[in-house]
Amino acid sequence: MSEKFCFSPWHHMNINNKGTIKPCCVFLDSKSPEDGENIFEWYKTAYDDVKQEGLIHKGCLPCKKSEDLKMPSRREWRGSLGEGKADEITYLDMSFGNTCNLKCRMCESRNSTKWIKDEQELVKQGFDLERQIIKKYEMPDERLDQIVEYLNNLKSKNFTLEIKGGEPFVTDQFLKFIDRLSDEFKAKTELVIFSNGTGVSDYYIEKLKPFKVIKCNLSIEATGQLYNYIRGGDKHSMNNAVDFMTRMYKSLPNLTPGVSVTTTMYNIFDLPNLLTEIKNYMSWPDHDYSRAFSSFSYYPTYQDPAHLPDATKRKLILKYSKEPSFRQIVKYLKNRKRDSSKWKKFKEFTESLDELRNENLFDVAPEFRKIWHEE
Repeated sequence: MSEKFCFSPWHHMNINNKGTIKPCCVFLDSKSPEDGENIFEWYKTAYDDVKQEGLIHKGCLPCKKSEDLKMPSRREWRGSLGEGKADEITYLDMSFGNTCNLKCRMCESRNSTKWIKDEQELVKQGFDLERQIIKKYEMPDERLDQIVEYLNNLKSKNFTLEIKGGEPFVTDQFLKFIDRLSDEFKAKTELVIFSNGTGVSDYYIEKLKPFKVIKCNLSIEATGQLYNYIRGGDKHSMNNAVDFMTRMYKSLPNLTPGVSVTTTMYNIFDLPNLLTEIKNYMSWPDHDYSRAFSSFSYYPTYQDPAHLPDATKRKLILKYSKEPSFRQIVKYLKNRKRDSSKWKKFKEFTESLDELRNENLFDVAPEFRKIWHEE
């Protein structure tokens, strides 16, 4: 690909869980059409400035930063898919709202309605969240109608539909959407969906069967009690999530199971255990598991593992360098600069949230006890 070229402003659309629209999920800033305006007609010219400037556009900084660090970027991955027909979207990446039934520690109200009360309490205590508290949002019916009509009348022979959350399978508008898509559209579409694995009804499993391909990525960040701690409660375990995916795999012959791991402060010491569990779960010989460990918690910034104490980072780099599946993690820890104020803020956040949720990080990740008072 050319240094300054990206297909996304032409053929890729991201609709985030606040309802705003941008060329891709990592693009900085976003826009919205006027009420009642057709989003697909509006989008044809909405980002003409990005088409002209390419990667030097300020909104493309995340990809530029990744590529400067020699990390995989969304732009490079998107470019590998090729382009579509002129003025036609061939990749739609969207969320239908922020409804979720879990409140994961690295999450926020923008992605989970379960987070709203906890964020309100943290703000009362004077903690700077680095974000706004977002009320419950679900995609308006008018926009849902536009999307369904566009997709059911699509001329392209191939399409990719990427669905994120909240949690899609507990979001009413997503379930309505799946119900209304034509079998003809599904037959030419690769569905990529991210789920926390808390469950789906038999009815909607049937509605998924006509898709050409389904890539279902199960979000798993840790093992044992640390999994429950990160997920925000003890009612949903890693075993429950694996059972969900096993049921999906047995029910859907068009499904390819996958795993999505976000590496954060909280799970940085548990990754070897998690890799073992993922290998047991996936059972793929000669698979490159490093792809599951290539996402990091950039935001909120105080959960970025790059801000661990320097001595701890050096030990982790040395240890993880011996495991090929962790090569992206090693590269990340080596190249990202540490900010000691973020480590301090992480500890403040953890102590406040532990008190609020009646939990204790040291009980599930005792490694932190040894380094807690380091600067």
